[in-house]
Amino acid sequence: MTGLADEADATYFNPAGLAFQTTAKADINYANWLPGMYEGMGYAFAAGGAPVRLPFLHGRGAFIGGSLTYLTTGEVDIVNERGAFLGRFIAWQGVASVCIAAPLTSTLGAGIGLKLARSVHTSMENDWPWEFNPELVLEP
Repeated sequence: MTGLADEADATYFNPAGLAFQTTAKADINYANWLPGMYEGMGYAFAAGGAPVRLPFLHGRGAFIGGSLTYLTTGEVDIVNERGAFLGRFIAWQGVASVCIAAPLTSTLGAGIGLKLARSVHTSMENDWPWEFNPELVLEP
């Protein structure tokens, strides 16, 4: 994928693939991710960019772009080895990226990107999963 990406998704996978693009690009998609596993799993991606002329490149063209990615597993039940319900959490990850690409020769381009990723596991219970609550796992 990396060496082939030259559309808007290249802002995430392969910024150098955008070096020779001469028109603006955009891509937006959403999918239920692995719908048979957990309800509420989802994947969203948006990317775009446009060609520009930058003074520090001495009038040569460049391409500036960015992307946003969001992935969530939805609500996940936590059970112990005996099958007792311990709690529920939601996990998600978001990534924001920016990139710039420029041609070095007529057949070689270079690109650089910066990504900021954030992963969160949010408890649906005040005391799970950060503290152990013995009342949740006691059996009569």
